Amino acid sequence: MARQILIAVDGSDQAENAFNWYLNNVHKEGDQVIGLHCAEYNISFGFPGAFTNTDAVCKAMKTAEDKMDQLTAKFAEKLRSSKVKGDIIKETGAKPGELIVKVSEQQKADMIVMGTRGLGAVRRALLGSVSEYVVRHATTPVIVVSEDS
Repeated sequence: MARQILIAVDGSDQAENAFNWYLNNVHKEGDQVIGLHCAEYNISFGFPGAFTNTDAVCKAMKTAEDKMDQLTAKFAEKLRSSKVKGDIIKETGAKPGELIVKVSEQQKADMIVMGTRGLGAVRRALLGSVSEYVVRHATTPVIVVSEDS
């Protein structure tokens, strides 16, 4: 029976490492891969109201969209070249950890694979960890691939 595998992807080396690690170590014939990119725009609007430069905001949004399209195309090509069934999807609207858990439930994922930024204890305590959030809240097994894997 085919498994649904959700792999969290972004522009980081850690995400690419996790994607490659899945392909080399876990992938089984017939697996259906869902590569998930949690889009974060991180665009500064400046002082809201009459002083907002709408042209600059629109240009920044377009640049961010173009980068996301390049990223999703890159991982879609990795799937094609590896002859792995699947698709890369883009979601927005919540924190990355929350989106990963939500999409894994919607897609009925059998497993989640993701990388880790390798934050130290202090930075992780201050910033939080997406992988830690997913491990704590997901209803399906989670493989967190370290940078050294």
